[in-house]
Amino acid sequence: MKDETGSWIDYADENLDVAVLACDHGHLNACLQNAQQAVEKYLKERIHV
Repeated sequence: MKDETGSWIDYADENLDVAVLACDHGHLNACLQNAQQAVEKYLKERIHV
């Protein structure tokens, strides 16, 4: 399960990076979607620790 945990963090970090980029360019829907996905993945990592 630990190997999978690193992947969730990597995916969450990527979603958060995309959220910031989208927000910086005024794409609020894409920003919110990616921010929400990042939170879900960070929580999933915490649950599976």
